[in-house]
Amino acid sequence: MHSSWMFKPRFAEAIIKKVLTRICNDYLHWWEHCYEWSLGPCASSGYPDWLKLEVFPSGDTNQYFTETVYSEEPLSASELTEDMLILLTSGKQACAYEHEAGDGQWHLEDIELSSILCSLAVEDSNVYSPYADKVFCIHAGTGETSRPSLLNLLLTAEAA
Repeated sequence: MHSSWMFKPRFAEAIIKKVLTRICNDYLHWWEHCYEWSLGPCASSGYPDWLKLEVFPSGDTNQYFTETVYSEEPLSASELTEDMLILLTSGKQACAYEHEAGDGQWHLEDIELSSILCSLAVEDSNVYSPYADKVFCIHAGTGETSRPSLLNLLLTAEAA
C-alpha cells in the first residue's frame, strides 16, 4: 500500500509538517501500524512550490491502514497551538461542539486526510492523489471532487 497526495501549500513546510506529524502519528496511527510517511517538495517534478505527502509500508505489513481521522476526544490546547491544529478550524475540518458548560471544544470526527490537506493548501487549488488508473482531485476552496482518468491526463500533457 503506497499512497501520495500533492498540493500547493498555503503555509510554510515546517508548519504543515507539525500538523501532519500530529495527524499521521497520533490520529491515523500510521507509525504504530508499520507505515512510514514523508513530506517534501515536488522539486524533481518541476514544481518546487508544491508538496508531496507519501505513505508506504515499512517492510512486510498487513496492519490496518486508514486515511480517516475519527476521535471523540476534544483537541487539547497544546494540539491547537503547538501542533498548529488551529489551522483546521478555519476550514471546518475540526468541529466545535457546545457542552453543558457552554464551552465549545474542537473535535476531529470522521475527517478524511484529503480534507485536512485542503485546509493546508492554497484556497483556489486542488489536492491530487493518484490511485490505480485515476487521480482523486479535491478543490481546496469548494471541496468539489473528481476522479479523472490518469491515462487521459498523461496522454494530453506536454510530456506525451
